[in-house]
Amino acid sequence: MDAFLDLIQGREVAEAWTTSDDVERTKPQPDLLESALQKLQQSDDPPAGDADVVVIGDSTWDCVAAARLGARSLALRTGGFSREELVDAGAQDVFDTLEDLLRSLRASR
Repeated sequence: MDAFLDLIQGREVAEAWTTSDDVERTKPQPDLLESALQKLQQSDDPPAGDADVVVIGDSTWDCVAAARLGARSLALRTGGFSREELVDAGAQDVFDTLEDLLRSLRASR
């Protein structure tokens, strides 16, 4: 997790994060996402109660877990899955590169 946070400068924008060590069941179950949401609620600056949850992942399992949580998902094609597989699993949008994803997120602020 530390390497990925550093790769995308995530520590600057992430208020909390979690790993599989924090849960008994992992994806496609939503437990990992639920753990992350609980950590956010305990952070110094928790999101508003009606804040939208958007899951960003690179596998079909990420999209399925997001759907089971009732959240939207965005997918990055770095996990070896096709655009069609990710959309079929529930991704609302699919990005070919990390740069494309970051550009879209910045534009949507």
